[in-house]
Amino acid sequence: MIKRKRDIVPSLFTMLNLFFGFFAIVIAIKGNFVQAAWLIIIAGIWDGIDGKIARMTHTYSEFGIQFDDYFQEALQNLETHVSDGLVRLTPETIEPTGIGRIFLRNIAMPFDAYLPKEGEK
Repeated sequence: MIKRKRDIVPSLFTMLNLFFGFFAIVIAIKGNFVQAAWLIIIAGIWDGIDGKIARMTHTYSEFGIQFDDYFQEALQNLETHVSDGLVRLTPETIEPTGIGRIFLRNIAMPFDAYLPKEGEK
């Protein structure tokens, strides 16, 4: 829920991101792949700006809170990779280190439990 006027700013950038992403799909369906690629790049820029502004204004969404709660066990399992120097964890990101990129599949394994089982949708 938006409590302050400044809380709406990151949401506006998110909406721009969604708009450009959706518009890229429409353009790609029409066969204009180069234009669609540029729209995806623009959407990515808006997405990056969204995150930076949200951190600057200390704005958070329910999604961020639910992510931490939902994946709590998997995030705890990542601590081993952190101590091995394979991953850097911040409140905003899970980032593999240079050497961690080689072991990216192993780093992602704690999240496999959240994938739908075969035959489930």
